[in-house]
Amino acid sequence: MPTQDACPTPRQIEQWAVGRCTPAEAERLATHLEVCAGCARRFEAVPTEDPLTGLIRRLGPARAGGTDDPPSVLSLVEHLCHLPPPETGWSKDVPEDLLDPPGSPDEIGRFGPYRVFERIGMGGMGVVFRAEDTQLARPVALKLLRPHVALSPAVRGRFLSEARTAASLKHDHVVVIYQVGEVPRPGGDTVPFIAMEFLEGASLADWLCRNPRPPLPVVVRFGREIAGGLAAAHARGIVHRDIKPGNVWVETAPDPDGGTDAPRVGPGRAPRIRLLDFGLACSTSSLDRTTPAGTPGYMAPEQARGEAVDHRADLFGLGCILSQLIAGHPPPAGGRGKPEAPPEARRGDGAVPPRLDRLVGQLLAPRPADRPPSARAVESELLAIETRLARRPAARTRFLAGSAALLAVLGAVAAWSWRPGEGSVEVAGGRSVVVVSRGADEVARLAAENGWQGALPAGHYTAAADEDGVTVEPAQFTLKTGQTQRLTLHGGPPDGPVGEAWLTHVAGLPTDRQVQAVLRKLAELNPGFPGNSEFWAVQNGFVTEFRVCSDEIRDISPVRGFPGLRLLGCYGSKPGRGKLADLSPLRGLKLKALCCWYNPLADLSPLRGMQLAEFQAEHTQVATLDDLRGMPITTLTIQNTKVRDLSPVRGMPLWACYINGCPVADLTPLASTPVQMIRCDFRPDRDQGTLKSIKTLVNINHLSTEQFWRQAGHGPVTAP
Repeated sequence: MPTQDACPTPRQIEQWAVGRCTPAEAERLATHLEVCAGCARRFEAVPTEDPLTGLIRRLGPARAGGTDDPPSVLSLVEHLCHLPPPETGWSKDVPEDLLDPPGSPDEIGRFGPYRVFERIGMGGMGVVFRAEDTQLARPVALKLLRPHVALSPAVRGRFLSEARTAASLKHDHVVVIYQVGEVPRPGGDTVPFIAMEFLEGASLADWLCRNPRPPLPVVVRFGREIAGGLAAAHARGIVHRDIKPGNVWVETAPDPDGGTDAPRVGPGRAPRIRLLDFGLACSTSSLDRTTPAGTPGYMAPEQARGEAVDHRADLFGLGCILSQLIAGHPPPAGGRGKPEAPPEARRGDGAVPPRLDRLVGQLLAPRPADRPPSARAVESELLAIETRLARRPAARTRFLAGSAALLAVLGAVAAWSWRPGEGSVEVAGGRSVVVVSRGADEVARLAAENGWQGALPAGHYTAAADEDGVTVEPAQFTLKTGQTQRLTLHGGPPDGPVGEAWLTHVAGLPTDRQVQAVLRKLAELNPGFPGNSEFWAVQNGFVTEFRVCSDEIRDISPVRGFPGLRLLGCYGSKPGRGKLADLSPLRGLKLKALCCWYNPLADLSPLRGMQLAEFQAEHTQVATLDDLRGMPITTLTIQNTKVRDLSPVRGMPLWACYINGCPVADLTPLASTPVQMIRCDFRPDRDQGTLKSIKTLVNINHLSTEQFWRQAGHGPVTAP
């Protein structure tokens, strides 16, 4: 085990975190942080902006400036709050050794298969660029480790661990990870990168600077969506450990007027929450030995003390965010002790409901045992609060209307004490989502995820299908205590296999309805599939990307409802779990990328004639690549398959090839490709000559070629 040098001073750690030290000092400090937990914690806590500016930026003009402050002070505070992000020791230019030269005037450089346009963020660890994937022509956010930080194997490991952790989560409120890897640089080093979904909008921290007093319905919805993302992570055994406004993204559609201001709350704008930055995330199996890394002010007390933590530490961070959204600032001392009651006088949209106040108090409880049992339970509670908040404005309007309206208000007030279970509603032949409303308020959505049924208080309701051409019978009904009301769907697309009538129906729908129609048909044809998409994307009015993760999909034919589909991902959950074996429904589609991990597919003949740029089929029954011959594939991933013959890849424009776990007999076909990165089961007698003859090769099995040959005991690579 490495010996521990004398600990650096706090100033040295701060200088290293912001890139203000020599390469030799950076390497020494990186090595020290690998063996010194105390200094590692201090490094994680280094702020990436000036403390005074950061404090004012978090407080916002409304908190930092009081009514008695002179105009000059208010002006200064307003100016500081809107300063651009700090440079933290980086110049405005990109380091020369980080990017390759640009290929066109609109670029600042190239990085592997990505065109890089501009830098959009940075911190002590890395830098984020707006870029484009040249293979799939889609925008991405490209996160790279800063060169001086990448010297540390421990830091590189944490960076790639973040990527793998986030990539394993598939949820509407978690950012989507497209690709993870390392790109070789001149000199033999590699730069780790994460290519993720490019999101419009702003971090919640920045959003709050422009929206310091969001309406209560927005507060509750944001909290519910954060809880939903956390529930997905916790279900996979992942604890985020750094829930704070800076790691929560408020995603919006681009401003229709072309403006670049951060999104505001307003008519027609529906921001969506996405969780970011899983750099401190841990598996629940390893949390008994965690260090107190995190962000002061949002860390749970047990996390700050370095004790074992579980999912309830994330719930504490959520409580801090909710308190900040409600009261305008984080709770005192990060929420420890008795939380400050949200001041009703500050709310322009009415008093904070006692139920919400109680929930925030429970989330901020010093003892984990006193917090809610799960993020899913918090999500359900916030959904109930959100539904009841929606009834408030209508209730006040009816009160002002007169005595008849007064009775309606009393009914609305009584709704606060209702509990589910007084009656139930179910949908027969569930295909379309059924929306159940009471008056003008939606109270339930019956869909595949809740088994097409739900519990409601006694009362009078209306029902409508959330799909064009589908009707519900009865459209109005009165539910009595203990009664089960059955709703029947009529009309809509035809049942049964995908045919011309169904395709014609789907083609006439808006893209979001097309996605729902395809998911419903997948659920119809694949019993057990819950009807959820991991991700889908639209370009120029067509659905171009569609991904599902399920062990129950055998029939993929509904994706033919996307005539513009270019990327299809159908994944099983683990090796041997998936059931997709028949790719014949894909015949004739103009796919550019196909990813089918963990499925038993073997026959690739339906792919003939496609111009695939990416093919991923690890842990499948694929035994031959003959049907891919002549395709312009740049990324080939066939790990743990039965492929023995690589001759079909001759002449392909390969950039990366992953063939480890395959019984490949000969690597020589790769010598005719410009491949730069290879993962294989290296056998010196078979592979040494071939690999050394590939002039473009710069990375083998996660090592630069020079490092690989040195470790293999064959000396440095020499040109043939």
